[in-house]
Amino acid sequence: MGLNIFNIWESIGKKTPFAVKRTNWSNKNIYVIVDKIEPDGNGYGKAYGTPTENGEFCSYWQTDKKWKESRLIPNSGVYSWEYIKDVPLEINRENVIKKTVEANKIKKPVSGVYDIDTNIDFGKYRGLEISILINLNPNYLIWAIKNVSKFKLSYNAINVLCKKIEVKDEVVQINNKKGE
Repeated sequence: MGLNIFNIWESIGKKTPFAVKRTNWSNKNIYVIVDKIEPDGNGYGKAYGTPTENGEFCSYWQTDKKWKESRLIPNSGVYSWEYIKDVPLEINRENVIKKTVEANKIKKPVSGVYDIDTNIDFGKYRGLEISILINLNPNYLIWAIKNVSKFKLSYNAINVLCKKIEVKDEVVQINNKKGE
């Protein structure tokens, strides 16, 4: 079991910035640089910071409204954080601006058809590009074709998926019949 961000902040002498990550994150290269704490006096409060991947800004919480508006770290009071030592605590600001702009250019599906560079707008992979999802969890796309009525992959995207894993003909047919 981990600690919450406020426990960690107190244990390191109430100093900022410091780095933390969730104990359940599958990508072990992502961590958060916490640069501001507003304690409430009860072991909780508000923590603000920036997600990074290998020390570079990443758009991990780009779809979280509160983080986008104020950089409020989601779930900062949850007991599943751990302190990270010996990592860079500064981010190149040029990369922050560049990657934030890139994330704001999220490509949405046209008429429910998802192309290879379209971002998925539902489920646990919300905000992820189809090309990344094909490599990360191609079976999720097969599940979506079968179970999400308004989800259809483009001709290009279904071909890339078929090259990655074996896709049954019935799944391709279900996909192709959508929107007819």
